[in-house]
Amino acid sequence: MSVTAQINKALLEWSQEALYPWQHEAFRQILAKGSLSEQDKNEIYERAQIDLGFAAPPAPLPNVVLTGADLPSAIVQADRVWLVALRDLENVNALKPKQRLVIGKQLTVVYGENGSGKSGYARVLKKAARCTEKAIELILPDVFQTAASSAPAKAI
Repeated sequence: MSVTAQINKALLEWSQEALYPWQHEAFRQILAKGSLSEQDKNEIYERAQIDLGFAAPPAPLPNVVLTGADLPSAIVQADRVWLVALRDLENVNALKPKQRLVIGKQLTVVYGENGSGKSGYARVLKKAARCTEKAIELILPDVFQTAASSAPAKAI
């Protein structure tokens, strides 16, 4: 059973035991829309008053109990984007031109001596993965080259 399926099963079991119908409806609306409009809040408030016995129902109330169809489904693997390699890096730290880093789907380990380019790859990956501004470091040319290139860093 996938992680998503396990989470959904636990959510359904919990909701059956712990939630009033108005809470089921609020949960369903948030899952479907991401947030509640003022009208949604008013409708849920009215349902809460009925469920808690503060108001009489105007007519038979609809069944609003959460079902598996209301919960998010698992992400389809085919919709994922995989980074498979970094290649043809230019003006990136001490990385040599035409050097290539192949990336596996499960685990990729980058190791080597000091100055071999590990941090250079990390800087490029942070930029490619759109990390937060705090995490991204400047990608500089090789400081040991006597004629440092002023061309911007590039990667494919």
